[in-house]
Amino acid sequence: MKRILLSVFLAGMSMTAFCTIHIITTPGFVFSPATINIQQGDSVRFNIGGIHRVEEVTEATWNANGATPKPGFNTPFGGGLILPAQLAEGTHWYVCVPHAADGMKGKIVVAGTTSIRNQPTASVFNLFPNPSNGKFQLEMEQAANTSNYQMDIINNEGRKVYAVRNLEQRSLNEIDLTTFGTGIYFVRVYDGSGIYTRKIVVQ
Repeated sequence: MKRILLSVFLAGMSMTAFCTIHIITTPGFVFSPATINIQQGDSVRFNIGGIHRVEEVTEATWNANGATPKPGFNTPFGGGLILPAQLAEGTHWYVCVPHAADGMKGKIVVAGTTSIRNQPTASVFNLFPNPSNGKFQLEMEQAANTSNYQMDIINNEGRKVYAVRNLEQRSLNEIDLTTFGTGIYFVRVYDGSGIYTRKIVVQ
């Protein structure tokens, strides 16, 4: 019964919680920040003026201050939200289409899921099996600066679908995502000083 109630509670949390959303604005005819570093699984919102519209371009087009789009993200005039599915690991070059020739452009650098943000003290977690059928184990390892962890799972649309607090060190935690469907999920663990992210594939 406790397990059922926990599942219902976590499912309810997923309706209102979201992953990290980074904001890019346009004070005049520049993007601010012009270069932004994010973690795979994060989203980016362009809050830009009504005369600006964003297109992702190749590096060569970006260097030439061109505006020829490539398959990737874009926004209407005024901006919009770019979801994690459009922000694969690597560098994304983008321009303001009407003002690309004037050098109005920016970059989004997406760190992979094995990267460590904020360089916290040693703390590792493992996921297995991966890929899985939706049920998998999360194993915590020892950290010197905390006695427990917090864990969130985010889907490929940037929505938090699962959360657990007070994960114990050196413990195995069974996770069940079968009710959320197949796809790519990002497991984030907070150890008190930093964030660790790994990808889990549900088939």
